[in-house]
This record gives sequence, C-alpha cells and structure tokens, in this order.
Amino acid sequence: MSDDSPAGATSAPGSARCAQVLLVEDTRVNQMVLERFLTGAGHTVTLASDGDEALDIIETQRRGAGFDVVLLDMHMPRVDGYTVVRAMREFGDRTPVIALTASSMPGDREGCIAAGCTDYLLKPVTRMTLLEMVQRHLAPAIDPAR
Repeated sequence: MSDDSPAGATSAPGSARCAQVLLVEDTRVNQMVLERFLTGAGHTVTLASDGDEALDIIETQRRGAGFDVVLLDMHMPRVDGYTVVRAMREFGDRTPVIALTASSMPGDREGCIAAGCTDYLLKPVTRMTLLEMVQRHLAPAIDPAR
C-alpha cells in the first residue's frame, strides 16, 4: 500500500460523502494502512480479520444501518472473500463490495465480479485510488441520476 498524497491531506469539506466501511483484511499492516487512508478522509471503519468475522459483523449490521461499502480481501485463510461476497448476495445484501487482491492473473477481475463483487482493486492500493473508488460507489446515494 502506498500513500500518494501529502501527509494528512483529505478531500475538501463537502466534496465527498463520509461512509461506514467494512474493511475485511487478514494482514495487519494492510489493515493499518487502509484504515489510515479511510479514516483520514472522514470514513468510519469497522475491521474484520477474516471471512468468518466479516460474516458475523455483516449479519449483526443487517439489523441496523449496515455499511455503505465493503472492502474485501479475496484471499484469506479458512473463509475467503469469494465465500463472503456470495453469502452476502445470497441473503440479498446489495452493498457495494470492492475486491482487494494482489492477484493480477488473466480472469481474476472477472472471477471477483462473477462472485458478486461490484468492483476490483489490485494491491498495492494507493490512497487516491482507494478513496476515488469508495466515492464512486457512494455516488448513487449522492446523485440518484447517475
């Protein structure tokens, strides 16, 4: 993960919507970097360290306000991201899910989308790319004409 902006830089006030983000990532360093990128832009982050924990959190949140977007590592031990997103879609959860993966083999993006992900980010993720993608998937809530 790399930071491509000055330290502490965030979006201009009013230019971006703050979101409730579920970050599902099993690597602690990636958790810390991605969380810093997101919270630095005003987003609220809930962390899950594996697919089991993510499914528990999602089930609990379904009874409340839920998440605006899920950032999902696709390759985790035990319960991977493919299983998590398929389960979400099976119980009708339409939350945008952005796949996070270091795998850039032909067909990887298509496999993530076919599993139910809304979009795909290749690691390492830059701050700007991450924040732009999150905002893009929040845009329908801001501009219904999109």
